[in-house]
Amino acid sequence: MTSNDAAKWHIDVTVFLKGGVLGSADVARSFAELVLEFTQSPDELKRQRPLTVEDRGETWFILGSWNRDKTQEGFGPFQMTVKKRDAQVLDLGMPMVLPSLGGGAGTAG
Repeated sequence: MTSNDAAKWHIDVTVFLKGGVLGSADVARSFAELVLEFTQSPDELKRQRPLTVEDRGETWFILGSWNRDKTQEGFGPFQMTVKKRDAQVLDLGMPMVLPSLGGGAGTAG
């Protein structure tokens, strides 16, 4: 058995027993907090709390609280999509909120 085969077997067993490496919303939230703190800062983690977790079938979508309504210019809420099975991060970022031509803030993109 190669190391790749062994790793796949361990993940398969974890999926069977726990629903995946990130088998619950609480584990997904904790994982997202670690990623947010590492990629940004402890202060940004505090600012983005509480994080909400949405079950999207094979993935979790995690959303921060800061500027979620996009009323302030600058960074919006932390966002991350991660696979339940193996914790692969599929999307990660914080969208920029820019002033709109109409006077309010709008999302860049």
